[in-house]
Amino acid sequence: MLLADRMGLRDPTDLERLAQGALLHDIGKIGIPDRILLKPGKLTEDEEQDMRRHPELGASLIGGVGFLRKARELVLAHHERFDGSGYPRGLAGQEIPIGARIFAVVDAFDALTTARPYRQPLPFSDVVDRIAMGSGTLFDPRVVEAFLGIHFRTWAAVASRHGAALHEGREAATPLVSEP
Repeated sequence: MLLADRMGLRDPTDLERLAQGALLHDIGKIGIPDRILLKPGKLTEDEEQDMRRHPELGASLIGGVGFLRKARELVLAHHERFDGSGYPRGLAGQEIPIGARIFAVVDAFDALTTARPYRQPLPFSDVVDRIAMGSGTLFDPRVVEAFLGIHFRTWAAVASRHGAALHEGREAATPLVSEP
């Protein structure tokens, strides 16, 4: 919601759709076997194909629930890439709903800054570099620019409120843009 605010999203319907979709984005993983979800190493090609089904499974699960229908599109599109190389539909650029474009950056941020069965969390400075490198390919450049404009201290405060901790990394990478 912090990044959506920075992007200027103000419409209550869009914000509700984004909030619900963000909470439910990986609900389709209910249909993915634990041996894949919890695997500590690299997935095989078949396991990767199974994992790629989770956006469609999730969209199918919530699509019939009236009050969650608004979130369906974000659940379905959260692995689309700005250059069209994502899945499940290969959407590109503005074809990807704005909520999904915003969420893609935040989801990558979360994935890279939290421990996973296959890797330790990365420091904020490394994550910022990776997200910046994905601008125009993985991520919408406007969303990346807005993300880079949010200072480490702000992200750290949000993480802390949710019981997580961020590690800054090298000093030079954090104040990309000063806070207003």
